Amino acid sequence: MSATENIDSVIAKINKLRELAGHRNDNPNEAASAAAAAAILIDKFQLSEADLIIKGQQNAEPIEIIREALHESGRVMQWIKELTQVLCDHYGCTWYINTEFNPSKVFEKTQSKKRGTIKQFICVGRKSDFEIIKYFFTWLKETINDLIVANARGMGMEYSQNYGCGCVNGIRFQLANEHNKLKEEAARLNQSTAMVMLDKRAVEAEAFLRATIKLGKAPSSKLGRNLDAFVQGTKRGKNIQLKTGLGSGNNSPNKLGK
Repeated sequence: MSATENIDSVIAKINKLRELAGHRNDNPNEAASAAAAAAILIDKFQLSEADLIIKGQQNAEPIEIIREALHESGRVMQWIKELTQVLCDHYGCTWYINTEFNPSKVFEKTQSKKRGTIKQFICVGRKSDFEIIKYFFTWLKETINDLIVANARGMGMEYSQNYGCGCVNGIRFQLANEHNKLKEEAARLNQSTAMVMLDKRAVEAEAFLRATIKLGKAPSSKLGRNLDAFVQGTKRGKNIQLKTGLGSGNNSPNKLGK
């Protein structure tokens, strides 16, 4: 079984655990236990895969440019870019923006035509790592968007985008804590070498990207800073339940309020 097939199996298990955690309201302890188990499955999966490679029991996956876009839109929000970066850093990939002409949008501007474009987020790394990133990204993008609607609507673009960036910052803290726990687990299981290999994956993906594609200079963000929105978003992001919400995307704004 390939690493990609393995991660598909892990995600299927997580979906079952999430469903149990979300719908077995008659037994909160069982639901909490299922949610906690879901949270550690992916990190342990990656660690065990790296350990098998070191022991020669499994071939390493090749690094590649993943042709399936993680995200695409005409306008790129800063918090979505930051979410992509956080997930790629944590799960061993890198990414870049590919701009494509959008034939459905051609705008008249004075005497000339200004073409509409679509921005595609393209990941570079191992396919199984991309599947993990896509799984988290799909849920967290929707969750953060719901939080922005619930807590920042009507407060202006600058406030709402800074609130979203704060949410991502809170998720960054959560993932960093999980990473430290995984290091402790790796040391306990004599898998420190596998942990080192795991930590190198994003760097290796970045080197592959730089050697394969000549990238232009990324435009700097024009987003103004709103410290209050960022702080409020960070507080909320630290409390996004990565354990209970893994893969769901069905949280309502009422459940996601302050």
